[in-house]
Amino acid sequence: MKNIETTPNQTLMDIAVKHYGNAEAVGKLLADNPDLRNDPAALIAMGIDPLSAKAFFIDVALAAGQCVAVDTDSPLLRQSVTRELRGREINTFDL
Repeated sequence: MKNIETTPNQTLMDIAVKHYGNAEAVGKLLADNPDLRNDPAALIAMGIDPLSAKAFFIDVALAAGQCVAVDTDSPLLRQSVTRELRGREINTFDL
């Protein structure tokens, strides 16, 4: 396991692609990090009230600065893809 810190405008899908090399790892990330929170400003931008929303939205930016556990021994890991993406920022949330 390694821990990474979320950056502004980063979604759970971004983390799955960057650190596992595929989008299938979203479920693994959710299971390993049950306390993840969306960015309240991103929720508002999507028309979602952050105070009443109880759900987590995988397509909305995460709150920046959260610690996310990434399983470096997962069978979902595609090392050839993660090597190619090393050093690149992947932050796709934009309105």
